[in-house]
Amino acid sequence: AYEIVDCDWSSDVCSSDLQLEIPHLHLAGPSLQSTDWLRASDIFLSASEQEGLPMAVLEAAAHRLPTLLSEIPGHERFRDWACFFPLQDPTLGAKVLNELLAGSLSMDSQKSKDALKRVEEECGSERMVNRYLALYRSALEG
Repeated sequence: AYEIVDCDWSSDVCSSDLQLEIPHLHLAGPSLQSTDWLRASDIFLSASEQEGLPMAVLEAAAHRLPTLLSEIPGHERFRDWACFFPLQDPTLGAKVLNELLAGSLSMDSQKSKDALKRVEEECGSERMVNRYLALYRSALEG
């Protein structure tokens, strides 16, 4: 199985040299087919330094993927169901990733389902459409 990484190709992390050194690692780069990649994935990893509302994490939750996230403010809303690592300690991040891949560290299935339900309620299309309509109505009235 491949571990799939989508990254910024301008960064040193995604250099072609790295791709040659790590077996079973596929550096996919940016893609418009994220659903296909998520379906093929065994785990989701985000080592972001900054996030607002991280859509990729929401998409991973929708696919019920075990998730490993960097400890940043934008990821805090997922604290109750995802695994975390400090960006300053990539060795710890690699250890947690290996434990998730080996199955020795599991994610609470019920918490993951609850989180997905909460994400769907907070960020689902119906709620978003209603929020945009309210915003537009407010702007037109005001």
